[in-house]
Amino acid sequence: MKKKLLVLAMAATMAVAGAMTAFADAPDDYEAYFSFDETIDDATGNYSLEVVGKAFADAVTTTDDVVYTDGLVNKALSVNSDGNLDGYNTGVDLAGTSYTISFVAQADTYVFATPVVWIGRADQSTENWHGFWGGFGTSAWSDGVAGVSSNESGDPRVGIAPETMLNSASTGFTWTVITWTFDADTQTTTLYYDGVNVGSVEGMPVLEDEADVYIGANYWDSPCVFYIDELYIYTRVLTEDEIATVVSASGVMSDEEKESLAAYVEESESISESERVSELASVQASRNAATADSSDDSSSDTSSDSDSNTTTIVVVVVVIVVVVIVVVAVVLGSKKKKK
Repeated sequence: MKKKLLVLAMAATMAVAGAMTAFADAPDDYEAYFSFDETIDDATGNYSLEVVGKAFADAVTTTDDVVYTDGLVNKALSVNSDGNLDGYNTGVDLAGTSYTISFVAQADTYVFATPVVWIGRADQSTENWHGFWGGFGTSAWSDGVAGVSSNESGDPRVGIAPETMLNSASTGFTWTVITWTFDADTQTTTLYYDGVNVGSVEGMPVLEDEADVYIGANYWDSPCVFYIDELYIYTRVLTEDEIATVVSASGVMSDEEKESLAAYVEESESISESERVSELASVQASRNAATADSSDDSSSDTSSDSDSNTTTIVVVVVVIVVVVIVVVAVVLGSKKKKK
């Protein structure tokens, strides 16, 4: 009886912990995770940002000049807001491997020519690269479609220019979780916006030697201006369920959006691409409207969030206290019986 009660108590404690972390924690087997909370170091301690200049020439700035801004989860990295036009090398080498990259990004103005995140070797005399651009897709350099592209030539280049656009030729885009996966065995690439699959393609090349992950820089162009946060790099292809947890952990989604995303993941096979695109466009439109109104009621939102967090903490503490009392009662009862 004692063992059964102890097991139940432990199970209750685990359930409480699970309720606090369910649909929130990203997989922890990342190769690197950069929070950008006023640090250029990643969570593993193995990587740190290095400043690189235009086309990998000498940088104008140093790591002492890194600029941070308010992000959705604490701080975010501000890329080139100071006008110095430097980018960053994470030091993570993805040569020859499958991978998943996920990050939250925002741009106040149109992002053209330079990738937000780019993967490749520093010497591109023989091209071999992947990247995500905020301002053009694979059909032309100036069509205004954000997407993933590669060096694989063709008309268009091999990549993904989804119907859902993060921006147009005159605007930037709001905070969005941008995730893409690459399977080196099948050479299949899939792109997700806020956890929603917006396109897939086969034929992007396997990355060769020294394929480092860069932020706001590539071999040819001046870095662009944008903000980036919560950069996760995995050396495997995450499942859609796992991508959903990364999106949740990145802080960009409301509870309602999380529930909507969970429904998409669960029913992914029965939901058409057009429905996914339509729903994502609706979510982004709502978020844009909310962002526009945020300055008017930010103080009340802060108070509300504080009250909500306080209530949650109180409930959790009460439940844990009850569990502890049950365990203590069981142990004491057992001792009395032995006497």
